[in-house]
Amino acid sequence: MLTRRNKRRTKREKHIRYKYTGRKNEDIPFNVTHVQVKPGITKIEDRAFYCRYRLESITFLFTIVDIEIGGEAFAHCTSLREVVLEDDGISIKTIGFAAFLNCQSLESIILPSTLTKIGDSAFGGCTKLRMVVLNEGLKTIDRYAFSGCESIQSITLPSTVTKIGKYAFEDCESLSEIVILNESDRHGIIKQVMIACTSRRKRSLVLNFPGLSKRLEYIKISRWLDDINDKIDAIPQIVRRDSGGFLVSTRDRGNRVDWKPLKQSFDKIYQLILYYELKEAASLLELALWKAKMIICNPSRIFPFPNISIFSYDSFNSCMI
Repeated sequence: MLTRRNKRRTKREKHIRYKYTGRKNEDIPFNVTHVQVKPGITKIEDRAFYCRYRLESITFLFTIVDIEIGGEAFAHCTSLREVVLEDDGISIKTIGFAAFLNCQSLESIILPSTLTKIGDSAFGGCTKLRMVVLNEGLKTIDRYAFSGCESIQSITLPSTVTKIGKYAFEDCESLSEIVILNESDRHGIIKQVMIACTSRRKRSLVLNFPGLSKRLEYIKISRWLDDINDKIDAIPQIVRRDSGGFLVSTRDRGNRVDWKPLKQSFDKIYQLILYYELKEAASLLELALWKAKMIICNPSRIFPFPNISIFSYDSFNSCMI
């Protein structure tokens, strides 16, 4: 039975706020519910808020620059619902190993463009995580980074991403689309994505390449456009292509996705578009040179500068009227 005094105490403890100073071995209450990260801090220490099961929100205050989130910093904070960046200027440099592991109440997170690396198992087991926004500037997504995030349906990989670790999207059962902004696949992103995506259930995955659709729109010569469209339509893995992008389907092979036919299809699309871009660029250059020659050799198109008053007798010797 709660006495009147105990009721008041329970009410006061419902929301316990704490300002994190970044000191090592900082004595942080286990029943903390709301955390503010103070300006000037360069790192949230490893296991700083480990197993703070009542923690609901983290707010990064203004003027925080190049902060690192340490390993298991917020691991097993099962009540954590939101991570708030109060200013666009706040920069997070890296997210460490298992930093948000098993934060089972976290539903969305927007990561800043200053972030370069997401560590091993950083968001592993975040079962309610539905929306993840990765910005340009991110380079590395380590293994198991989003393993077990079974509510994510779609994710966009920035063009700056060059490394995706094994099983980074393992058991993301709802994941049906990955948008890839890296057009050239110079770093083998397609293969890395396929190895990163494993699931206990057989399923198909659609990869979306929006940049290729935009490039195709710039090819204006109709006979070339018809030719490339016919060749692209003959590729069986393409399930749809429109202004939203090229949507390419994968095929399952046991517990892994067979990435080789997909890679071959992508290479065909990319090489076709690149070939016709170069062809059109050459035609435009030839046309530009022809126009330039016409302007130079037609006296009626030449307008002298105000301070030029004398021409020699052979200034327009080779020009035709």
